[in-house]
Amino acid sequence: MSIVLNIADSVVAELNAASLSLPVFAQRLYVPNFDLQDTKELQVTVVPRELHVRGLDRHRNTYEAEIDIAVQKKFSTGDAAEIDPLISLVEEIADM
Repeated sequence: MSIVLNIADSVVAELNAASLSLPVFAQRLYVPNFDLQDTKELQVTVVPRELHVRGLDRHRNTYEAEIDIAVQKKFSTGDAAEIDPLISLVEEIADM
């Protein structure tokens, strides 16, 4: 399996195993395209974007993977009480 896919799958596993402020079921997708009705529940999607390979010398490379994490949920009211927990979740994920 490719390096970027291994990393994306590892991110999914880490998110699903983490003890976060909101329950998370992450999945790896290429296009997180949901119907608005599907986002009534929290959707956490890991999207592998790019893999940059740079040569260190003749025999070694360095790899830099770009992974996006999408946190999506349809708001009912859009007030602070509804949005603040999602902001906290995003910060928790960023700190992992």
